[in-house]
Amino acid sequence: TASRPLDAFLYNIPYIEGKSFTTQTDIMGFLKEQSFKVNTYFRTFTLYEEVIPLLEEMVSIRPTLNWDIDGMVIKVNELSLRNILGSTGKHPKWAIAYKFEAAEKTTQLLSVPVETGRTGKITPVAVFEPVEFDGVTVTRATLNNFDDIKRKGVRLGSTIIIRRSNDVIPEVMGTISNTGTDDIPVPTVCPSCHSPLEKDGVHLFCRNHSGCPAQTVGRFVHFASRDAMNIDTFSEKTAIQLSEAGLIKTFSDLYRLKIEDLLTLERFGRKKAENLLAAIETSKTKPFSALLYALGIRQVGIRTVESLVEQFPSVEHLQKATVWELQAVSDIGEVVAQSIYDYFHNPRHIQLLEDLQSLGLSTVHQQSQLTSNRFEGMSIVVTGKLVQRSRKEVENYIKEHGGKVSSSVSKNTSLLVAGEDAGSKLEKASQLGVRIITEEELYLM
Repeated sequence: TASRPLDAFLYNIPYIEGKSFTTQTDIMGFLKEQSFKVNTYFRTFTLYEEVIPLLEEMVSIRPTLNWDIDGMVIKVNELSLRNILGSTGKHPKWAIAYKFEAAEKTTQLLSVPVETGRTGKITPVAVFEPVEFDGVTVTRATLNNFDDIKRKGVRLGSTIIIRRSNDVIPEVMGTISNTGTDDIPVPTVCPSCHSPLEKDGVHLFCRNHSGCPAQTVGRFVHFASRDAMNIDTFSEKTAIQLSEAGLIKTFSDLYRLKIEDLLTLERFGRKKAENLLAAIETSKTKPFSALLYALGIRQVGIRTVESLVEQFPSVEHLQKATVWELQAVSDIGEVVAQSIYDYFHNPRHIQLLEDLQSLGLSTVHQQSQLTSNRFEGMSIVVTGKLVQRSRKEVENYIKEHGGKVSSSVSKNTSLLVAGEDAGSKLEKASQLGVRIITEEELYLM
């Protein structure tokens, strides 16, 4: 890492013992005094109208900079005002990112192949003559769906307008008028398994979940990913090899692989095969929450899984749960509840879970060993920037002492732990009369 040409400008000090600041200007001055690298283009102004010339100035000098930028950040200078303004769940209310207009280029559309994802969703992809943006050569961009293609007037052979959204993601903006020859045909069968496609909203789907190779590969890549079963050395290429060889169709097949199976595959030596099998065996020790996320249940992300296992700590509990009971869980609405219910009442999924359990995977949530019961019966929300510990560590601390962590404030919230720049949750807690404490006060309770 030290040999890589990495660099950074520093701009903030979340916490420093024995010293406080009143403005962003103070922070920048202190960082500079301590010989930290700061961006020299830092300006303060008192009137909104004064910011426009600064933005125009940066647009003009942007090409001369020796680092890449895609915009400027405008902040409230007074730190005390930032605390008053607060933040939403996604961004502060005291700052805004002004994005420069993305560079656009024209090129010729060559073809529009379609791809099948792990959920069966069909995505059209634009393949075009290469275009270069600041040294990056781009040849492909997603077209989202066929309604989007029609709206943008994209046709085969069109001269299309390409933009790198936020200077990163290639995007087809539209076409030069009256270009192109033929309309792009809407597929009727899956490109991977040739099953008939169904339209759901604006998207097309392949419903052949068990027999579609593309979906199989996508599901296995997700299953083995870091936040799921975290199977080291298992890549998309490995998933394709195993799938094409007929060695994996369901997740339980992974745990039945033998070294003799792997040695028949191209570029699979004994050492590589042993490493993969060892990683698969190690994944059996992952908790039930990891398995639940790895299953790839539609609409169910990591946060939903964490809430779910607290109320339904085993496969058996989930199979018995009604849609209404699932909806009672924090952060789970009607659509997600129905998706979970359908998954655990599908005979194919029931058999899969039985197989995984028989192969040694955990289908029961192991409650953390309680250090104390000081937060027993309490629903606690954590918000804002934390100083002493990471958010995950604070949430685990609460659970270890008998409390329940929630992501939203309600009348049932017992405590709100407010870190720096706490926003809308702090405001709602104040309105509801919820007790508000600092991170330090939480540890002293």
